[in-house]
Amino acid sequence: MPSRQGPSIELITLAGRVGTRRTIPGNRQARGLSRCSMLVARVLARPIAAIILATSLLAGPAAAQSAASELLRQQLEYGSLSGESRMNGESLHAASLMLELYAENDFALLWTRPEQLAALEQLAQRIDAEGLTPDDLPLQALNEASTEAQRSGTVTALVEQELLATETLIRAAYLLNFGKVNPHNLDNDWNFKRSLRPDSTPVEFIRAAIAADDLNLYLAEDMPRGPVYIATMEALAAFRKISQSGGWQPVSTGATLREGDSDPRVTELRTRLRTTGQLTAAADSGTDVFDSALVEAVIRFQDQHGLETDGAVGGRTFAALNVPVEKRIDQLRIALERMRWVLDDLTDDMLLVNIAGFRARLFQNGQRSWDGRVMVGQPYRKTPVFRGDMEYLVFNPTWTVPPGILAKDTLPAIQRDPGYLARTNMVVLTRDGKPVDPATVDWPSMSARGFPYILRQQPGPRNAMGQVKFIFPNEHFVFLHDTPNRSLFNKPERAFSSGCIRVEHPLELAELLLNDKDQWNRAKIEAMLAQKKTRTVHLRATFPVLLMYLTALAEPDGTTYFYTDIYERDARLLRELQAEIVIDVPE
Repeated sequence: MPSRQGPSIELITLAGRVGTRRTIPGNRQARGLSRCSMLVARVLARPIAAIILATSLLAGPAAAQSAASELLRQQLEYGSLSGESRMNGESLHAASLMLELYAENDFALLWTRPEQLAALEQLAQRIDAEGLTPDDLPLQALNEASTEAQRSGTVTALVEQELLATETLIRAAYLLNFGKVNPHNLDNDWNFKRSLRPDSTPVEFIRAAIAADDLNLYLAEDMPRGPVYIATMEALAAFRKISQSGGWQPVSTGATLREGDSDPRVTELRTRLRTTGQLTAAADSGTDVFDSALVEAVIRFQDQHGLETDGAVGGRTFAALNVPVEKRIDQLRIALERMRWVLDDLTDDMLLVNIAGFRARLFQNGQRSWDGRVMVGQPYRKTPVFRGDMEYLVFNPTWTVPPGILAKDTLPAIQRDPGYLARTNMVVLTRDGKPVDPATVDWPSMSARGFPYILRQQPGPRNAMGQVKFIFPNEHFVFLHDTPNRSLFNKPERAFSSGCIRVEHPLELAELLLNDKDQWNRAKIEAMLAQKKTRTVHLRATFPVLLMYLTALAEPDGTTYFYTDIYERDARLLRELQAEIVIDVPE
């Protein structure tokens, strides 16, 4: 009897039972019943498949090819209609896609050259190098089928090899193009592209890849990686090499180590920092004295791990030093998955805001041209992950209190202290922009729901937006801006905002984005700010802004960074990366 997973090639071949009556789950039953009945009648009207195949093999290669095509058609039609198809213990996740692919080619075998199958083995190495799991590819089943095809040359073995090779390619292409996990399942705010390129359908892409002279070169050219992604891949390889060499030994904790201290733990610290490259062999004196070269190495380590860069080794630095290498490898794998979700958006020119790292980086022509500390949303007011296009800057901005902050902060503050509005330089306006005397408003009775006024903070040194804000219109009302509260940038973890991103050196960023040394150099920007008038300046062209959540990344110069998972998102994604693969190709 056929299994619950659908008939195997062997059952089709030996008993011709592909048409055995089955229940098709869900609404697929209603859609596919008539087609399935026709398929059953067509198959049962034929002689037993084994007789067909035996006769075909005796008749010669052409007949064998015809028999293989017929067997391939039967297997794919059954799998597409039933929604269940397995081969050598492996699920065929894309049976419907394969049916379309092979139907357009009269069910001819496509994997006809030895180098094609060898390319799939190489593809598995690329999967591994990009932090994905080679076990997600059905390579063991494919190798078994290929061995049998070479040994026996039977139509059954050839068709098994054919289907498993195509399944391997489809899975690999899906993983490399989209990532393993669908980000929409983790984040309702997700708005990055997750679509096929407009010039290629899935069937066209797979057919072209199979036919390519060099499969891996074809995929590499079709799926380019940006400089940050490539650097993070290289970091993953480096940390895996450290792991294969035994990782690193923990540094004994205790009292804070500072410059000038003589302590046996200093030797442990030197070994640890040499392992990950913060301390070079040339700068290592090898003593148990905490010297100036070791201070510089500790500062580099602290900077790369989102810590206060004081050069002393205290509790937080000890904790970061003693995170196992396996944990760092997981963070890099998770980062690569998150980057795969946005590969079409990772361009040579972009402003990348790493929420978890509290940093913004401007890339121009593939190189980092600016780096600044930022503040992001508190854990209960998380900064969303999304993509936007920056259109303009506003100098000497006003600030209109958004509904969320009105309800949670501003209105309660006014009700507690009537002088709050004057102290913060806020005005009250009607919905059509007419001024209202705050003294005429019954503030105790006001509610944020249906609030009839607009509260707007005028330009000035206490304005929440500071001197400039960077606008990339979005449904979240999130943007980058200056802030008067600059002392908070000295904190190692900077989740202080209500969701927007506060920038440490906004005028430097503004000058680079405006990219006009004559009209918008630093001196002219400051002269315009001194006028204390609000002014909007549009960019020459929109500029991509990517708000991402990366607890690890590397930069093109080879520096690798690790950060705290402030919103506690990594564990769930790691579980999804380790789960069974599900193919979810977007339309």
